[in-house]
Amino acid sequence: MGLRNIQNCSWLKRRVEALEDEVAKRTNAPKQPGAPHKIGKTEAEKGIYSVTILAWLSIPALVSPRDEPPYLLAMYVASAVLIATLTVLSAYADVHVAKNVPKGEHPSQNQKSPVS
Repeated sequence: MGLRNIQNCSWLKRRVEALEDEVAKRTNAPKQPGAPHKIGKTEAEKGIYSVTILAWLSIPALVSPRDEPPYLLAMYVASAVLIATLTVLSAYADVHVAKNVPKGEHPSQNQKSPVS
């Protein structure tokens, strides 16, 4: 869900940038400065989402009683490793929307679902 929200935000940002460019040309207004150190909102969101997920995954291992059956811990570790792996992969996924999306078209309209 987080990556989809980031992608929608990126698409909306591209639309606003196009509008701002047009207004800036007509009014000689200064352009918005770039992100400091090339770390923008998208990169920050991906980092925050990843750290939050990994922190939540560590809580059960830290607070669970040690007298629980060992298979429960094994099941949890297996699912936590899967979730952590997918989180790391999604943190490196490119969610930026191309600047040449046709006018009025949302980027998801011409993307195939990864599940199908």
